[in-house]
Amino acid sequence: MILGYCAILAEPLGGEDPSADEGTARALAGIAPEIRSGPPEPFPATSGVEGNYSFWVRDADSTSLNLTWDWGDGIVETSDMTIVANVNTKIYGLHAYNPVPEQGRSNYNITYNFNLTIEDPEFNLDYDITVVSCLVNVTNGSPSGLALAINATAVDPSEDVYIMASAYDSEGEALTWVFTFNDLVQDYRVLVSHTPATAPGQRVWNNITHTFGTVGQHKVTMNVSDALVPYQQFPHNLSTKIDVEVSINTIPEVSDTIATDPSSLVVVASIGYGLMNYSIEAFDNDGDVLTVTWNFGDGTPEVVNVSAGGTATYFFVQTRNYTDGGIFNITVNVTDGRVGHETSLYRIVLVNSTNEPPSLVLASPLYWGNGSYGAPNQTVNFTLVLTDPEQDVISVTIDFGDGSPKLFVNLTEFVDGNATYLFQHIYAEVKDYEVLINYTDNKAYGRFNHYRNVSLMVKIYVPAPPIVVIWNWWDYTSLGLLAMIPVVAVVRWVIVGRRRKQLEREGMTLEEWKLISDEMGKQEMEKKY
Repeated sequence: MILGYCAILAEPLGGEDPSADEGTARALAGIAPEIRSGPPEPFPATSGVEGNYSFWVRDADSTSLNLTWDWGDGIVETSDMTIVANVNTKIYGLHAYNPVPEQGRSNYNITYNFNLTIEDPEFNLDYDITVVSCLVNVTNGSPSGLALAINATAVDPSEDVYIMASAYDSEGEALTWVFTFNDLVQDYRVLVSHTPATAPGQRVWNNITHTFGTVGQHKVTMNVSDALVPYQQFPHNLSTKIDVEVSINTIPEVSDTIATDPSSLVVVASIGYGLMNYSIEAFDNDGDVLTVTWNFGDGTPEVVNVSAGGTATYFFVQTRNYTDGGIFNITVNVTDGRVGHETSLYRIVLVNSTNEPPSLVLASPLYWGNGSYGAPNQTVNFTLVLTDPEQDVISVTIDFGDGSPKLFVNLTEFVDGNATYLFQHIYAEVKDYEVLINYTDNKAYGRFNHYRNVSLMVKIYVPAPPIVVIWNWWDYTSLGLLAMIPVVAVVRWVIVGRRRKQLEREGMTLEEWKLISDEMGKQEMEKKY
């Protein structure tokens, strides 16, 4: 915007001067300045284009004026000028209006009230208001690409129907959506919503849900506008519509049970697997698409079958490959996608197996030095050897019996049909411990019991140390006396033997001599002999 003014030399009134008092001087003190004439109104303007706004002014008693230019669009400017007293003077200002284009409008006019005020040093003033009609020269595209659809071919009156609606605007302006629902008798619901501005030309989705409630023909009309009230009219307000047939929808019909082929299954361990086919039959009188969801009760993800629609009877089949036996709860859910139209079946299936359990080959503790017991805080080595006909993974749990954490291990490597595991443990206290070893191939179903155990007794013992005795003189004397006993006995045996021989030469036995000695006295006999 450029603002300027120009003082025009005084001229006789009647030419360009609009004054009717030619040659009349106004030299009276205190007389207010006058705006003699202004631009025509409504003054035409175009947005972004600079316009020239001219006025004739006069003041009888002042040589200076203060000018205030209030353009009416929020811009206010001031300027000063000097004029010749009592002379009509032409002033002008240049200004361009730049209004923000209104949403959803093209080539429209907007009105401004432009006010020029003149004031002399004695605060006397005059003003003039000019109506400006500004053309907003813009081209705004209307909404386009309107799309409206529902997620079903037939609608149940109690069903929440998902209605998909979309459109786009070339300028990406915010959109106003009006959905009108009609049952061929009256409009029974009007839903108004708004979506924010987007990138230019970007498709905008405004999906809603609706319950039609009554059986019969219904009509859904969607109006989309990029304009604001009160300008929501063609071409900036477009519409589209769909017809909806509402009727009672029947539940899909499903066979009474889940069929199996074969009727019973045994997984042969030498083969490693067995195949089972599960099947059901289903159809829908309304021709809806059927969704069949299978859950096989073995922890695997659910599997889904989907029909092509129509009233034909469909045969749905699923095949499972079992490598182990077990009891499985097979469930299947059939629906046409409507609330309350789900039909469920289930069947308990037993799959047997010829798998055999693992067995024990060897379980033994090995003490230090190959002894029969271990010592506290000394490592005890263990050897465990297991076998499994199918060489399945063997899970082993070891409880050392002393309150320490259990040991868990999976044996997977077999050598000559055996899986060997060596392990160690240290016991802190003297005690007899029971080590409990559980082992299984985790086959819950097969021949015999697949969960087995074995226990080992571990002895932790400290032998009594030898006693060391230090001898004194009495101990040695006692030992000497003890040693003399056999010597004395030998000497006595020699003496008795010699005496016996002497008595025999005398014709007397030792026993006879003892009797005589008792009679005669032992001393005399000893003297004689």
